[in-house]
Amino acid sequence: MLSDNLNPDEAKATYDHGVLTVRIPAAEQSKARRIEIATPKDDAPEEIEG
Repeated sequence: MLSDNLNPDEAKATYDHGVLTVRIPAAEQSKARRIEIATPKDDAPEEIEG
């Protein structure tokens, strides 16, 4: 069972020298996004990433 914030349809797996690597990208809705926040003192927007 996988978390809801993963996109299993885009999963990729490789096997090299006895090591299995599975990569499952984050779903669009769970990726980091940038929002602007206006501060009361100067009303200039401040960018926050996360």
